[in-house]
Amino acid sequence: DSHNDVKFIAAQGPFGAVVNDFVRMLWEQKVEKVVMLTNLIEEGKPKCDKYWPDSGNTAFGEITVKLKDTQILADYVIRKIELEKSDAPTQSLTHYHFTSWPDQGVPVTPWALVDFEQRVDINSSTAPVVVHCSAGVGRTGTFIALHNILSQAKETGSVDFYKTLVKLREDRFLMIQTP
Repeated sequence: DSHNDVKFIAAQGPFGAVVNDFVRMLWEQKVEKVVMLTNLIEEGKPKCDKYWPDSGNTAFGEITVKLKDTQILADYVIRKIELEKSDAPTQSLTHYHFTSWPDQGVPVTPWALVDFEQRVDINSSTAPVVVHCSAGVGRTGTFIALHNILSQAKETGSVDFYKTLVKLREDRFLMIQTP
């Protein structure tokens, strides 16, 4: 299946000292797209530290993150970001931040998530696509499953939810929690 050719890096939202490692991973993997499925704070609890500036530049270890553009839409925000490291070419990435999906909940409207997945256009990426929520298994797994299922439907006209879930759980334990 060609949808399995897409490489995802499923991650938890970075906190504290891990933020520098997270940004370094974006650099080392030459990531072109980051999908963020959590807000920084949800129900008064921190879920993820911010790894981009509101404007200008912020250094994370040896890498400087520069915000180039922000587009705010109803259910998500799209940021154009550059990563800079001395003596190396600048790398560009697009940060897709879905803001309408509470932890342990469902998106405000399911069609907003489908629209978001199509906007991200994962298949156009030559580098791994980083997907993260807070813990890196619930919303992250659901988004990756949605991508795989939509790709299956487009390619074959049918979907296998069970096979998709089993494959995700083989790749990452606890992917998509169930009650």
